[in-house]
Amino acid sequence: MKAIKTPIGLLLIVALLLALLPSTLFVGAEELPKLQNLQVSDSGILTWDAYPDAVDYFVYDDGGQVYTTTFNFRLLLTMNGALEGVYAVKVAARDINGREIAVATSPEYYYFTLGKTPTPTGICWDGYTARWDAVENAYRYWVTLYVDDEMYDTFETQDAQYDFSTLAEDSSRAYTFSVRALKNEYSFSDFSRRSDVVYGRFEKQLMTLNLSGDILSWEQYVTSEDNPASVYYLNQGADNPVKIKALHTATSVDLRALLDAKNAPDGRYAFSVEAKWMGQTGYVFTVSAVSNEVIYYYYSSGVPTPYAVMATAGTAWCDGVPVTEALPGQTVTLIAEEPPEGLVFDRWQINKGKAALSDEHAAVATFEMPFCDVALEATYVTPIIYAAAIEPITFETCVVGYEAAPSRAAITVTNTGNQPFSINMDSLLFRDSSGAFAFGRSGTHDEIAVGEAIADWWVTPRRGLAAGTYTATVAFVDEDGALAPISVPVTFTVLQKGDVDANGIINMADAFLLYRAASGQVMLTDIQQAAGDMDDSGILNMADAFALYRLVSGGTE
Repeated sequence: MKAIKTPIGLLLIVALLLALLPSTLFVGAEELPKLQNLQVSDSGILTWDAYPDAVDYFVYDDGGQVYTTTFNFRLLLTMNGALEGVYAVKVAARDINGREIAVATSPEYYYFTLGKTPTPTGICWDGYTARWDAVENAYRYWVTLYVDDEMYDTFETQDAQYDFSTLAEDSSRAYTFSVRALKNEYSFSDFSRRSDVVYGRFEKQLMTLNLSGDILSWEQYVTSEDNPASVYYLNQGADNPVKIKALHTATSVDLRALLDAKNAPDGRYAFSVEAKWMGQTGYVFTVSAVSNEVIYYYYSSGVPTPYAVMATAGTAWCDGVPVTEALPGQTVTLIAEEPPEGLVFDRWQINKGKAALSDEHAAVATFEMPFCDVALEATYVTPIIYAAAIEPITFETCVVGYEAAPSRAAITVTNTGNQPFSINMDSLLFRDSSGAFAFGRSGTHDEIAVGEAIADWWVTPRRGLAAGTYTATVAFVDEDGALAPISVPVTFTVLQKGDVDANGIINMADAFLLYRAASGQVMLTDIQQAAGDMDDSGILNMADAFALYRLVSGGTE
């Protein structure tokens, strides 16, 4: 291998080696097993043997996470703007918890430069397609997308454009991009300036998972550039009983075999898959594709085992049948018993196990049976009742020309519930489109206790009203809105002279009734007498009867 002979070159080699080798190699760190067979090709491709139980590998000094046993060391040096010289790098194997379980340092690699590739120009958006001017002899471009000024993902393309057609115009998120040109794996440009902002919403494409028995499978993901995904990362749900992570180059995995190998406990496991792709440059990109989540029920014995379910003051049902046990994953429906007299259903109380109820405060609720016994109890409480009552108000009937209006009537509000409620100046609303009534407040209560009746408001008819029936409405609302609004009518009737039977019509029936009253055959009420006193003498006699008769028969009074 070519070496640098000058003292300055030797100093440069030492300095770069110290920069790339981590500090843990120079202090008393715990000795780890060695990764085997690390080799660097003349083109800068670093390889090593796979290490047992390794979930991924980490290449230090900005190499980052690697999912295969191949890494483009030359590319890393080029991207970091390294000077020509000799370099080495540390690689570590990591387990499922991210701990290093093996480590090694690569052989020395002599890095040489081939000059810099021009930076792309003409950066712009064309709708939701990123465009730029082609760079002479560039065989590939990297396009980095930024969302709200944060780097989202990097994509690789052979064309001087990239179609982000999944951007949607109905969102306010801000998108920009920048581009790097690649002439070959030894010569790269700087990233271009950032584009102007375009607003939209970028979503990762979805892959569909299929679970058949123990086999989880998916279709091979291919990018918009017709590049198939190189590796698939099996992600686990947050509530999985144990951590299960794995990498697959195939498009299926035997979940039973995977969990058996981990001595996993029985349980409900959630899995999803993310596609990753290694570009022609050797760098691993996170492909914009994730899957839906599937649920897998694992039994170490291979035989599904039911668990007990007990519902106190209620019944558990599965598939329309009452049950005392259910298989994990089955939907259990709880139905509470009718509440005891004077009580109402409150909630389902879990006395044993775990159950994610659809609604713990619903008398009919469901949950998915877990991998444990479950005991639940329906609980009941005295209902909270906010209620009030107002008596309708009907004033004494008067006759046209009445000298004094009826006395004020108190508007009485009674708390008929079992909770106090607050009131204020605006709690009582009086609606009177005719203007026939006067309304006011005389009390100062700010709360009505249970069973209490208050009369803080009053109403009275006005004087001088013409004949007719007048109606207004009293509406009541509490200050906190706990009560359903209630309203009652207020009524006042003014009779015309001669309307002895008070039916709103003056006819021969009124004259005949008045005649019978004047002759002592019937007794009239005070208001009827006032309506029949045709000469306003204060005495009801035959003269009044004859006057009314002449009026209704077309004569003169």
